[in-house]
Amino acid sequence: MLAFLLLFSASQVLAIELSFSPSSVELAPGERALIALQVDSIPVPGLAAFQVELHFDSSVVWILNPNEAFRGTIDPFVPLGNNLFCAIVRGTPTCDDPDWLLISTGRTPVGADTIDNTAGVVVIAYGTLGEQAPPTGGGIVALLELEGRGSGSTTIVLADTVFADASEPPMRFPVTTFSAQINTDAEGPEVPSVGSLGLGLLVGLLALAPWSALHATRASK
Repeated sequence: MLAFLLLFSASQVLAIELSFSPSSVELAPGERALIALQVDSIPVPGLAAFQVELHFDSSVVWILNPNEAFRGTIDPFVPLGNNLFCAIVRGTPTCDDPDWLLISTGRTPVGADTIDNTAGVVVIAYGTLGEQAPPTGGGIVALLELEGRGSGSTTIVLADTVFADASEPPMRFPVTTFSAQINTDAEGPEVPSVGSLGLGLLVGLLALAPWSALHATRASK
């Protein structure tokens, strides 16, 4: 019993915290805003890969890839604070994005995503390659674009989260997750409904050396 309590206590101390910044967003239907997925308390040996699944009421809000217009050139759902083309992608005079934690030590990203704004499910998964040590501490691992739909409120909930290091086999970190509250009002432009924007289900990801493969395919619309 004592050993169990000690193990439980240690896992709680080492738990990564995963939250949204900001944690609450007000939108009019048709209005868009960025929200970041922030991770804190990453211990040594560092974060080399992650996968998150987001659930939400798609009649209230959609989750979009803020880099969608540059898909194939710019990685989906990543902040561009350390990217020379950030201002061009955002269409702004300057870049207000934070740096992307996952590549902050010089590792190379490998990722996949699925977006289903009919079912209200988005999956984002990334791993990294390289000899550099993965990052520790905290920072932004993903950037989401929200679009208000109908009037109401919804909570974006994180499910099936996987955060792992670069060991072989990979060690999964315990994760404490926090949700985001999204509220929309009836004032604003009407948004036409779309039958389906789903991209299918994420089969898997994170085929990374030096650790064993988690293969991914990106489903077609």
